[in-house]
Amino acid sequence: MSELTPAIQPRCPICGALDAQQVLDRGPYRVVRCQRCQLQYAHPMPTPTDLMAYYQDLTYFEGSATEGYADYAGMEQVLRPLAERRLRQIETRTDGPGRVLDFGCAGGFFLDQARRHGWQIAGVELSQPMAERAAALLQIPIATNLARLTDPHGTFDVITLWEVIEHLPDPLAVLAQLRFWLKPGGWLALSTPNTGHWQALAAPDRGRAIAPQPTSCIWPSQPCVACWHKLDLPLCKYGVAAHGPTCLVGSTA
Repeated sequence: MSELTPAIQPRCPICGALDAQQVLDRGPYRVVRCQRCQLQYAHPMPTPTDLMAYYQDLTYFEGSATEGYADYAGMEQVLRPLAERRLRQIETRTDGPGRVLDFGCAGGFFLDQARRHGWQIAGVELSQPMAERAAALLQIPIATNLARLTDPHGTFDVITLWEVIEHLPDPLAVLAQLRFWLKPGGWLALSTPNTGHWQALAAPDRGRAIAPQPTSCIWPSQPCVACWHKLDLPLCKYGVAAHGPTCLVGSTA
């Protein structure tokens, strides 16, 4: 592990610390770890333009086993049972089906399962091709960014981000935006890979465990408390599962 010189010292996107140490050199970018909150993140971060271009290429969902999915559609038989487990977890903390927004909804499998449970659904998906697939499956419009979301603020009982937050260069800014769409007492539910997972520990130099682009941030195996404090959201549940940690956070608005 090597120190970064002050001239190129990046600022942690979560806690703001300037004490990062290099974990890996990936050529065009480095993976660094914040010494204060233990977040690992790419330096330099991908720009919004870079991310937009990357996700318009369907190779991420069809053929990129190292940085995406070899066959996202072919994972439906795995993703639907996972959606069911996540819905059950959410429904133990809500008053029954309400309105749910899935941010980063990909092909719409989670939203389809949620609707079968009686939820009213909405989705946002950055990838235009995947947004079109989700819209075709669900027969509803899928926004490609929050600016195109037509639902008013304070609309949703639950907002979900399944394996999405690690792709965001500024996760706090996006979470702060999403909070406006939550009803008072609503829930934010998310999951993300984590640096304490056995795959990351066994092979720290390869795979999604160590943040290949377009991944921006990989979270530590314990919650980054600074993140929730900045959003004024209490951490209500945190558990490390086989696929990564799952967090359920209640809104105080």
